[in-house]
Amino acid sequence: MFLSSVDFLNKFAINFAAITGEAYCTSSRMSYELLKRNLLSAAFVETISSRLLVSVILVVSALYAIVVCAIANAATDLGVYVYFLGLSAWLLLLVVLGYFAHVLDNVINSIYICYAIDMDRGDVSKPEVHEVYAHLPLSRSRSQSSSLISRTPPLIV
Repeated sequence: MFLSSVDFLNKFAINFAAITGEAYCTSSRMSYELLKRNLLSAAFVETISSRLLVSVILVVSALYAIVVCAIANAATDLGVYVYFLGLSAWLLLLVVLGYFAHVLDNVINSIYICYAIDMDRGDVSKPEVHEVYAHLPLSRSRSQSSSLISRTPPLIV
């Protein structure tokens, strides 16, 4: 019961409120219904995009730290302090890339809400966005089962 009452509170509600100008609680309910009505999964996009971005950040920052350690070890005679330099470089790049990944994650979520609004209206405002999101497994299953589901009226913003 608790999970079903909190299920509509997700990070898409803030993006929906920014797009439509509705209040937060209204936006959270409307975004949840919008995604549910169009058989789109908020959890799928949140999980995939966030985990993919975090994985890329960790790999890139670790490779950067290794390169910094190798160059510092070859160019200077810092001894053990070269590892502190590598650790500092890793942490600094981790913070910088984390900021950019957070911004990119918000952009992805905003585009996903816009895609859901387009699907609800039956409109295609950006064909290249629809081509990308059509490759999601849940979007493909929507086209196969949309005739079986009775749709609620579309969202008019």
